[in-house]
Amino acid sequence: MKALKIILFIIAVLILLFIILGFIGPKTYDVSRSIELDAPIEMVYEQVSDLSNMVDWDPWKEQMPDMKTTINGPGDEVGSYRRWESSESVGEEWLVELIPNKSVETELRFIEPFEMTSKGYHDLETTEDGKTSLSIGFKGENSFMGRAMSMLPGMNMDAQIGPMFEKGLQNISGILETKVAEQKASQEKLRNAEYAFGLQEMPERSFILKRATIALSDMKTFYASNLGNIYTAIGVSGREPAGQPCGIYYTWDEETGTSDMCAAIPVSDKNLKIEGFETVTLPSSRVVKVPYYGDYTGLSDVHLAIDDYIKANGLTQDGPVIEEYITDPETEPDPSKWLTNIYYMIK
Repeated sequence: MKALKIILFIIAVLILLFIILGFIGPKTYDVSRSIELDAPIEMVYEQVSDLSNMVDWDPWKEQMPDMKTTINGPGDEVGSYRRWESSESVGEEWLVELIPNKSVETELRFIEPFEMTSKGYHDLETTEDGKTSLSIGFKGENSFMGRAMSMLPGMNMDAQIGPMFEKGLQNISGILETKVAEQKASQEKLRNAEYAFGLQEMPERSFILKRATIALSDMKTFYASNLGNIYTAIGVSGREPAGQPCGIYYTWDEETGTSDMCAAIPVSDKNLKIEGFETVTLPSSRVVKVPYYGDYTGLSDVHLAIDDYIKANGLTQDGPVIEEYITDPETEPDPSKWLTNIYYMIK
């Protein structure tokens, strides 16, 4: 009986101590970590402002290998959010405020195994030596239990979350090292490029088209069997094409040898409907444009050069690729005079 009383007394003291800690513990928490990155501030901002990029460097995914993440919304606009689910945790992160190349504010909503809301922040600044200082953190209000726990050695938010932020920053550093190296390599290649690169605004464009996923080896046949039919169908409708024939590429997969692509003819009426074909309107967009003179077999080199141009200038592709075939090979026998305009839609 005496031993039981001692045990109960100890338990009572521990409970009282826990209550006292809850009253005197910090009401708020603010955990952050910083790093200096040898990368342009625009490139760093892209990593912390786009939810799809955040998934790549998220340190928690290594601790929760069964974690599944879904992105709702564009991913790089206010109101977009990502939701993660695993056997250990369920939650959401919402983009609340974006100030380009300066700061990103998010709201973290923890759902399981406990409910809690925190403010996440990512602050960027260019240093005097041209590097980028990045700080990542989150803050909020401690619950009564959180206030008590934060007073125990190794149990406060900084001790629990700080190392994870450090891991995330190291992940970002690794990603950016690769991107900077690619950018420098692309810049070096461009010094020897023979193409004229241009940045311009492309207005909204509408097309009558046939879309399919085909083998790369069947592209010539695909164009031959569809472009003529589209021209004929437009003529039967009483309309005329609004430009030269185009190829529109949504994917290009060298591993499978396939492409999700379209044989397309531009039209001025985006409401025009023709049975057997699709009407697609591409929105106005900034584009990288390259005019290329030569045989179609040289187009692959142009695309590689445009990829280098995009990387070298820190741009991001945002939409399909358009090849506009200005010259008709049937009327111009000299391939060196065949003009193809190539457009890459970018953000």
